[in-house]
Amino acid sequence: MQVSVVMPAFNRSWIIREALQSVLSQTFQDFEVIIVDDGSTDNTAEVAASFTDPRVKYIKKDENAGCAAAYNTGIRAAAGEYVSSLDSDDLWKPDKLEREVRFLDTHPEVQAVFSDLEKTDRGEFTPSFMRRSPNFSKFLPKEPSREGVALGQRQTYLCLLREVFIKMIALTFRREALLKTNLFDESWPSGSDWKFLLEFSRSFRFGYIDQPLAVIRVQEDATHWKHLVKDKTLTIEMLANEMHKQRADSEVVRSARWGISNMSQHLSWHYVRQGQPREAAKALRDGFRETHNFGLLARAVFALFPTSVREEVNRRLRRV
Repeated sequence: MQVSVVMPAFNRSWIIREALQSVLSQTFQDFEVIIVDDGSTDNTAEVAASFTDPRVKYIKKDENAGCAAAYNTGIRAAAGEYVSSLDSDDLWKPDKLEREVRFLDTHPEVQAVFSDLEKTDRGEFTPSFMRRSPNFSKFLPKEPSREGVALGQRQTYLCLLREVFIKMIALTFRREALLKTNLFDESWPSGSDWKFLLEFSRSFRFGYIDQPLAVIRVQEDATHWKHLVKDKTLTIEMLANEMHKQRADSEVVRSARWGISNMSQHLSWHYVRQGQPREAAKALRDGFRETHNFGLLARAVFALFPTSVREEVNRRLRRV
């Protein structure tokens, strides 16, 4: 068995069939699929059982423990040389596994490879997720290339301090390297992939294939929407800890400050949309304390203005 595909699922009977079919339709066929049912209360088990392919394996957890625990369960059960994962509501392009396996087979110096992906989020279609990335996109050529490239370890690590540009559904690991990490932090309700990827990048190298080989489809009940505040708060704490541990490294500090500033702004926008301007201002103020970014302080003051004033200022800025 060359590849183990881990598929976490929680109440996904209505959509998991499409995800499974996209795996079984791969041009590369030497794989197993491990469905980890994270305590579903719908008929996810029945849908999984309808696939008679012996490569499809099913693990049922008694209680819902979160996506991090489901990932860890699947990884520990994996038998393949390589490990990939696909969320139960997303899709793979037919040549996804073939391209990534070929890259790892021909690049022994890297321990994981990821690709670009397409994204659909509440009606908005993004044909290239990587080219929408504020930081990683700077390393990409203007025109996509079918050839993969081995990335520098430090280059990837510094970029991951700024943003989580790698998505689990577009990624394949060497299992040997994967098991040398702490895997996913099960205390995080969601978003633990960023913490895991940051840890992985401290020791290992990634390769990148500049083609969209996966399709992410954001659903209304996605866990990162449910746990947005906790997710972003934990991420800010993670980046701050990384910065404090390596404060003698100016590049680490600069990258972590960028990531903290960005997360603080996103957290404040959430609070503004929820009609909580004081919480928005607090998020920005806390971000300023970590980064000394005076732009956050100015935004904190602006968040406390009446809604009518903020909307008028934004209108004028858009005209300019």
